[in-house]
Amino acid sequence: MKTDVLRAAMLAVALALTAPASAQPRPAPGEVIDTVAQYTGMTNDAVSLALKDNAAALGRLTDAVVAVQIAQQFLDARDAEIATTVLNQATDSAAEALLPPPLLTAIKAVRLYKSMLEAVRDLVFIPKLDAGLYAAYRANRAQNQDVINAFSYATSQSLGGGYYAVKPKMVEDYISKYKGWDKDLVGEPMRRRAERQVDRFWMARLEATYQQEKVKPDKQTILAAIWASVKDITDQFKAPARIGAALFPDPGADLPGGWWWAKSAGAEYKAPAPYAASHTPMWMQTIELSTVQGYTFKPYKGGGGAWCRPERNGKCDLPYQRVEITISDWTMHGGEKPCTLSLQSMLKDFPANYQRLSDRAVSSVGQNPEQNGIRFCLKNYSVSLNNTALNGASSNPAITRHFSNVIVSKINAQSGGKATVGTE
Repeated sequence: MKTDVLRAAMLAVALALTAPASAQPRPAPGEVIDTVAQYTGMTNDAVSLALKDNAAALGRLTDAVVAVQIAQQFLDARDAEIATTVLNQATDSAAEALLPPPLLTAIKAVRLYKSMLEAVRDLVFIPKLDAGLYAAYRANRAQNQDVINAFSYATSQSLGGGYYAVKPKMVEDYISKYKGWDKDLVGEPMRRRAERQVDRFWMARLEATYQQEKVKPDKQTILAAIWASVKDITDQFKAPARIGAALFPDPGADLPGGWWWAKSAGAEYKAPAPYAASHTPMWMQTIELSTVQGYTFKPYKGGGGAWCRPERNGKCDLPYQRVEITISDWTMHGGEKPCTLSLQSMLKDFPANYQRLSDRAVSSVGQNPEQNGIRFCLKNYSVSLNNTALNGASSNPAITRHFSNVIVSKINAQSGGKATVGTE
């Protein structure tokens, strides 16, 4: 009987908590930018620039920041008693939709306790939470007992002390101070009503303590889950990876089949290296390769050398192709979009020199000496390859495409993407 009465009473209180509440104050855009900058490790200016004219992203990030504030506020409270004072009962449905279920369950439990506390605070003296009573309650909840059964068990174990040592006085206080009640005229129904109210208060108190204690160790996991809900946005804010040798072909491993690396065919091999004279961050590389066999390398005394025919005084005329590669970081210019616009301008202004491969790539041909090239834009990079045929070699666009695709794969590996540029 006692259990059924308590269940009905708790249901009534829970339904009352579904009534509309005042809105949670939302942070200003500057506070959102500060919080996101701290999380991503970027500067405030960089985040502000990324959010400029993007109201949808700012709105979602504001929801996430409010959710993080709610979570930190709740999880940093030493116990449920303090949580009832620091947790604003106002709601923010958009932000709370981002809270992981265990945290939301704990918050609802504390809000229920807050409601019960406000109902009795002015009527009764609130004693300190009884440790033994809570220990019994927690043990039963940990064994998957529901709130009602755990409370019934815990209070039955406290006969002669604990809960029943404080309940009678709380009931008498409630009766004597409740507006409109005459203590001398209170009958058994009203006394039972007072007892149920005290029971409901303690039940909510024990459950709030249990849920808050249960969720606190998972603080970092909870915060990470909230930020993960806006990962598609914050990933765009993180500082992009920069140019380095890893984006360039490795001539010892990335040559097309049937070709060999002519490390110095009339010029020193130029490994990937920054071009300091450029205002835009830029790296360059030169690779020379050939399919012709039988030549040997003859070094020059001052450095460098040439590939020559094996016979005595044989001509140093190895037919080869020289692929010159330039990769520029266009982050400072706005990234991929301005880069692709520059390609469109080249097609418009020099239609005889360039052909469209895709929205991101163009090809070119040239003479004296015979050559071909590809330019493309990917992520924040502008990539240019020029392949020159020397010593009678035939220009081979397939080689240029091959190295273009090698670079595309390396850029995708760096960024975790699977983009194509039309050279595949």
